[in-house]
Amino acid sequence: MFTISKLDGIVNCVRKNEVMDSVKELLTMAFNLDERSVALLWLNSKVGIPYKWGGNNELEGFDCSGFVLQWLRSFTRFAIGDMTAQGIHNFLTEDNPSFVRELDLRGEDKICFGDILFYGESLQKINHVSIGISENLVIEAGGGGSTVKTKKTATAYNAMVRIRPDGHRMDMIAAIRHKYYVWDKVF
Repeated sequence: MFTISKLDGIVNCVRKNEVMDSVKELLTMAFNLDERSVALLWLNSKVGIPYKWGGNNELEGFDCSGFVLQWLRSFTRFAIGDMTAQGIHNFLTEDNPSFVRELDLRGEDKICFGDILFYGESLQKINHVSIGISENLVIEAGGGGSTVKTKKTATAYNAMVRIRPDGHRMDMIAAIRHKYYVWDKVF
């Protein structure tokens, strides 16, 4: 699929998956931003987008896995198809173990910007996923469930992409860090 874009009077025809690279490159050049700053701007720009069960884009809304998948595609170069929170965990830990490391949150590890956080009853029953912003904050598409399929319902449930305190859920069971992020310091 191709997308036509017009920047400074120049028309570019690029593959859809190359658009994010162009936006990141433009922001980096125009505002002298590093990759981490561009990633943070990207996440911030999604706050308030309605939750939608099964959603995976800004126009219709995101569910938790659709939001995290978009993040992974945009900033880690993983070519991932549509999957659930459980599927994302399995993909990262079983199919790509050389690219990620599981964090020991009971030990010395602290949540950092870009960490992928998983919630549920066990590693075999994961039902939610979010992204770490800092040691104390996460961003997630949440507040909804399988009945939230319209913007009207999302509004009624206050379901959207939102920033929350790290401890807002008591069922975090795993956290994963990509080994090759360009950022490596705690915010």
